[in-house]
Amino acid sequence: MVGAFTESVDVLPTICRWLDIEVPLQADGFPLQPFIRAEGADADDRPEHWRREAHWSWNFSNPVSRAAEQLLGVPMAHCALDVVRGNDVKYVQFAAAADHLPPLLFDLAADPDQLEDLVPTGGASELGWLASQRLHQWRMRNDERTLSGTMLTGARGAVSFRDDWR
Repeated sequence: MVGAFTESVDVLPTICRWLDIEVPLQADGFPLQPFIRAEGADADDRPEHWRREAHWSWNFSNPVSRAAEQLLGVPMAHCALDVVRGNDVKYVQFAAAADHLPPLLFDLAADPDQLEDLVPTGGASELGWLASQRLHQWRMRNDERTLSGTMLTGARGAVSFRDDWR
């Protein structure tokens, strides 16, 4: 999808649970019914694996105008970014090489307006490393997984299993 923006939200799993249909594998997050119905509405009662950050991806390529590709001098596949944003940190990783689009890291507690990128100042060491790990884990867990959890066996044919949480 051109200019696709996919934010990690819990709306789709919530709607699927209301409709009593399976949540697609690509949807990260969990149904909000426990919070809506006050079933453990306290944030401290949330499951240990409950997400504490927002993640999103954006493909800013444009196959019609090719504006971003031409401006940045990169192929269409490099016109994408992933973001992880918690209460105190925001990390942005671009698909392009770092000499074209270096990653961005913001300490939201010290710089809520996101005016000082910590990467060029060298302040990104542990903070950036941890944020990039969380972003990478999110991608690994939520990228297209149509056949994940499926195995073709001789005796039983295709066998599939899904975890209740990731």
